[in-house]
Amino acid sequence: MSPISIWTRGLFASPLFFLCWLLFALVPITGAQVAPYQPWLDGAILKKASSIVVATHERTTVLPSKEVLYRFKVKRSLKGPKKKLVLVMGAERSILADKRLEKILFLKTTEHGSFQVVIDFVDLPPRDSANRVDFVEAYLKVLANPKRSLPLAIKNLAFAHLESRSSWVRRVIVRELDLLSRRGGGLFDSADLFAIEKMTTGDLSKAERKIVARTCLAIEEKRALKWTRSRLVFPNPATRRAYLADMALFERSEDPQKRIIFLKDTLATFGRKAAPFFAKSLSDAMPEVVERAAFYLGELESGAGVARLIALARSGGTTAVRKAAIVALGKIVAQRA
Repeated sequence: MSPISIWTRGLFASPLFFLCWLLFALVPITGAQVAPYQPWLDGAILKKASSIVVATHERTTVLPSKEVLYRFKVKRSLKGPKKKLVLVMGAERSILADKRLEKILFLKTTEHGSFQVVIDFVDLPPRDSANRVDFVEAYLKVLANPKRSLPLAIKNLAFAHLESRSSWVRRVIVRELDLLSRRGGGLFDSADLFAIEKMTTGDLSKAERKIVARTCLAIEEKRALKWTRSRLVFPNPATRRAYLADMALFERSEDPQKRIIFLKDTLATFGRKAAPFFAKSLSDAMPEVVERAAFYLGELESGAGVARLIALARSGGTTAVRKAAIVALGKIVAQRA
């Protein structure tokens, strides 16, 4: 009989086991409902637009009713029926702040059908005109493909344009990533976090930098990476960057032994400071990783991940995982008794 079997038999017969059982018997298992996902740009503009065109201003006419009519020559239709020109009523004067620039017009047809209302517009300065148009086209293609996972497709689109020359594209990406970060933690890994952090070195506004910081914090919390912010753990950004790169390899590896070695090295290097990471690893897809993470939490006598340990003790999938969870709970409870 193995030492762990002897230990767990003794645990089952002790008051300590009763205390552990009481703990997880009283913790309800509930499933959180996630609201349907709608990408930021789609909700803010695209869904409201019946047509989207690339156009140049031709003429402005003031009607007898004092209303202003703008005539635009269409160079390209991105959404809706193809047109050669559009007549726009009631647009803000800022639409002609620079008459020479081409624009992306997000339009909605009026009740009369002859005129359009501008929901929003994007100027197209020559140096990044193509970047802005290409991004909108790619975005519309993602929305038009119902077979793809929309959150993942928007994430991939955002990362493909993460270093875009266009400040407008980067502003949209900031908001898309912010929205995605509030959803399931599995969408981003530690390498993604580092790439998003790099955005703060670009020409973002103060408000956009705050959004990026909020996005990174949300990812850190979901990926149990907040502890890596401590200067006591990583005295400089370079060491943290190197560790996040190694963690990305851990997250993507399919070799249980290599992943367990990473867990062991993390414990040896960071000790109790890495407890949030081990708690996160309790939800790993590989039972070998879950078992080792539970064992380390027990060794650390850390309360991190207790709720998950309780759930694993109830129904941990494999016998080894359930035993490891029970042993860890026993050590944690004993330390607090």
